[in-house]
Amino acid sequence: MTSLRAWMPYVLVALILIVIKIDWLPFQDWIARTEIAVSSLFGTDIDISSVILDIPGMTLIAVSIICIWLHQLSFKQYWSAVKTSFKTVSGAIIALLFSVPLVQIFINTDVNLSGLESMPLTMANWLANFTGDLYPLFAPIVGALGAFVAGSNTVSNMMFSLFQFGVADELMMSR
Repeated sequence: MTSLRAWMPYVLVALILIVIKIDWLPFQDWIARTEIAVSSLFGTDIDISSVILDIPGMTLIAVSIICIWLHQLSFKQYWSAVKTSFKTVSGAIIALLFSVPLVQIFINTDVNLSGLESMPLTMANWLANFTGDLYPLFAPIVGALGAFVAGSNTVSNMMFSLFQFGVADELMMSR
């Protein structure tokens, strides 16, 4: 296999992720029609929605299917690659399966009968008052600590982005 052919899946992923975001191309409207929404989740005020084709993982799946043709794979070879990839990421999938809902509960703790702010914003208000204008010195520590505690940068970003934005808003700094 040539280097160009070997790198082509990465090129395709980059191109697709860029092309679907260009306003003057028709893809955004087409992709937006794949939205799935759930209102009043579990009888609460929480509404969730997801545009299925706008999830970067869908681009990876599409490119992997294109690679059947691109790399001239048999179905058996393709399926073997899928199984190997799944084994590689299965630990992360299990961790994310439980941590993503937990993070969503953490973020949506403002949906309560007491009218309290969400946990991340309550913590952000406290830290903003405690550190003041010196907070930018602490922001990287919060990020590193979050990644260490969560065991994942992805989970840390989901969990602490609202917190970081809350501190920035409280201190009237750029997010």
